[in-house]
Amino acid sequence: MIALFAVALVVRIIGVDHGAIIGDERINEAAKVLTGRLVPDQHFYPPLLNYLTAILYGFMFAVGKVMGVWPDATAFRSQYFQDPTIFSVAGRVLVAAISALMAPIAYKFARKMKYEMGEALLISTVILLAPLSVYLSFMYKGDPALASFSLLTILLMVRKSQVPESWRLDIWLALSMVLALSFKHSFALNMLPLAIAYLVAIYPLVGVSGTLWSVVRIFLVGVITWPVLNIGIVLDFQNFLDFQKIQSVMSITEGATLSQSLGLLVERVFHLQSGLGLILPVLFLAFPLVANRTVQPRMLISIWLATIAGMILVAYLVRLRQPEHLWVSFFVVVAFFAALTLIEILRMHRAVGRILGAGVLALAIFGCLGLWQQTLARPITQEIASVIQENYSVRKIATGIPLPTVPQSRIAQDYEVARHQRTANKYDIELPPLSAERIIPLNSPNSQFILPLPNPMSGLENARDEDLVGNIRPYAWPPQIADWTLDAWLADGVDVFVVSNLPYLMHETSSVMLRAFYQDLNERCKVTAEFEPRKPLFLERKTIIMDCSMRP
Repeated sequence: MIALFAVALVVRIIGVDHGAIIGDERINEAAKVLTGRLVPDQHFYPPLLNYLTAILYGFMFAVGKVMGVWPDATAFRSQYFQDPTIFSVAGRVLVAAISALMAPIAYKFARKMKYEMGEALLISTVILLAPLSVYLSFMYKGDPALASFSLLTILLMVRKSQVPESWRLDIWLALSMVLALSFKHSFALNMLPLAIAYLVAIYPLVGVSGTLWSVVRIFLVGVITWPVLNIGIVLDFQNFLDFQKIQSVMSITEGATLSQSLGLLVERVFHLQSGLGLILPVLFLAFPLVANRTVQPRMLISIWLATIAGMILVAYLVRLRQPEHLWVSFFVVVAFFAALTLIEILRMHRAVGRILGAGVLALAIFGCLGLWQQTLARPITQEIASVIQENYSVRKIATGIPLPTVPQSRIAQDYEVARHQRTANKYDIELPPLSAERIIPLNSPNSQFILPLPNPMSGLENARDEDLVGNIRPYAWPPQIADWTLDAWLADGVDVFVVSNLPYLMHETSSVMLRAFYQDLNERCKVTAEFEPRKPLFLERKTIIMDCSMRP
């Protein structure tokens, strides 16, 4: 068990300090917990991961103080503002560790399901190397943790069908579901079909009375424990609901048909690194053919059907808005059923099973090698920063990607803050105060006039004011025409732009406003430098520097 966890963890942290800037990695919210702020500024997700990360940061401080790394809390805080890399890496390692739990969990329950040691090891290895869970473990997000507890939930359901009179399993099942919900509340979409599957499978075993008592126990444990793990939501429930209304605008694509949405889901599941590869989805679909050879086939088939129903429900709701992390909790369950199918094929047709097993492991390892190649590659932002500092040190620059190694000047910071404040005033909302450590000294050495382009939050690119009436929050607002007019930037002297993925921005982004801006930029400004991506899985795209003082 420990060895399985260790291997799964190593697989998930090779190149964990990958240098990519992931917008959804909100380590700042975890850091604020150390100051006593239990409610996130942007309350899109449950806060449990923030709390666990804050505990980890506290442990880091204690160890670092003993070792002389940080003499006091002030030095520890200063480290965060000067270079937060160690905090980002620590958060990713925490997520990787929670994700790695799925390997020993799969092994333990496979043994409970009467599989031999070698068979249980194969099942856990398939889960251990499930491509999407490995990939997302390199990002500080709650989705890999959700996947671990989604898997635990369905395995506890199977175990409950083996020992239906056990009230302890009701408690563990409730805790597992609460933990899954507390890492990502999208698990609620899984719960409805899983609840139906549970009732269908348990009722014949314990009757009406036993089923009701089981449901009551699960419900009561959930009601007691959920508020404890989600105290930030309890303290800020209305604001949390308001952020969910914004999230609904961000997450749903209008105009697409269900068949288009399911087609994109199929494309996602077969992807080698951000899905499950070519063989596992096929083995999942074949599970009913071997279900009667497994223990508790009624419960397993019920969960299998619930998994399909859950994926169709999510696809129906979000349509074409399907980021990879949306599916990880489903895909891990898909991998589990695929592993069960593989075991049964091995039992019936050993030669065929060995070929399929070798194919599954080969594809998974090949996918991991490709992933590690990207995590270990040098990010292109370092080269872009060098060119900016060498060739454009006296120019005013707007960048569409973060360039944290280029120090910003105080003048540029004031310009950026003023722009945010104008937008906040438009919607009559209050911006969170800027930490004193964030305020740049007036004469900061080697600083440049560089500031980020006001990219809207992912999913809000095409949002309008009327879509978010009464629910606009700081920085979670629609794109502003004043921010996306090239002449306005040029009038302020900003005439150098760092742009990532220009063809997409000119022709494919859902925002008409952004498309017009980048088309204008392309027509009026010259490309002076180009950088090919090395980490496309981590959102690196071909990036260019455009100089508007020169005609194309």
